[in-house]
Amino acid sequence: MAIIALKAWYLGDYEPIATLEQRPPDLRLSRNSLLRSALRADFLDDSAQVRETEWFTRYLGGEAVEFYIEGSGGYGVANIDLISHEIYFTKLEVLAQLEPIVYYCPQVEYPLGQELVTTALTNVFQQLQKKSRLPLTLVTSPRLKPEITRLSSNQLRQIKRSLLFIVDGTPIAQVPSSPKKSSAQPEDTPSNFSGSLFDNLSDPPETVPNSPQLVPSPQACLELGFALQSKRSDQLLLIRLDRPELQGNYPFDLPSPQQLSCASPELEKALPTVLESLLQKYHLFP
Repeated sequence: MAIIALKAWYLGDYEPIATLEQRPPDLRLSRNSLLRSALRADFLDDSAQVRETEWFTRYLGGEAVEFYIEGSGGYGVANIDLISHEIYFTKLEVLAQLEPIVYYCPQVEYPLGQELVTTALTNVFQQLQKKSRLPLTLVTSPRLKPEITRLSSNQLRQIKRSLLFIVDGTPIAQVPSSPKKSSAQPEDTPSNFSGSLFDNLSDPPETVPNSPQLVPSPQACLELGFALQSKRSDQLLLIRLDRPELQGNYPFDLPSPQQLSCASPELEKALPTVLESLLQKYHLFP
């Protein structure tokens, strides 16, 4: 029975699958068994050659070593035996499955903010493109019609497969919060005090005032909601311009590396550092 060799590519720095498959494989495998979350195979390369590879050196050093296997997806090396040529893999989500795009969801309800954020992002992205070792594409979300309340399959795929999802979460309105009834009640009057001591105490307030609720763009909320479910937190960036005329509670609370809140003049100064930091794990820049 003829041996069907599977190609396997070592995943060092980020490369999309389409780019990986254009270069020679780093390992040739003969699959023995395939489980739901694992794969066992014999490697067909010479053991002496495997011993000298970068990925095997990293494996011996205790580092995580990842491969993309033709027709199977991403895997991590769990165990290897150079003598018997056996290698064991466990199924993984790998960065190679992402596409070299940055997905941007603008808001259009506050035109001044949209222009500021879009212009700053476009300018910074053009500078990053010049430094990147791989071609990067900025994909802008199409404007949904008012009657549409769900994203297209293409939008869902692009958000899920993007290196970074950026959303303009600048508030477009504020709504007053519903007053809550106070749970505070006057204490019972002690029996050894006369009621006159309490005559001048005012009744407890019926309601407690609350801060207004800030409202981002509906489309921004829709796309950010999907991104929060489908992407890792370090693949998200929420941009929020300060609007002094709109004050209140904001509905999303992301950690500071994933949320950039600033005044308009500071945005273009802060954005390059934030974007490079979030894209650092892909090793795109020298």
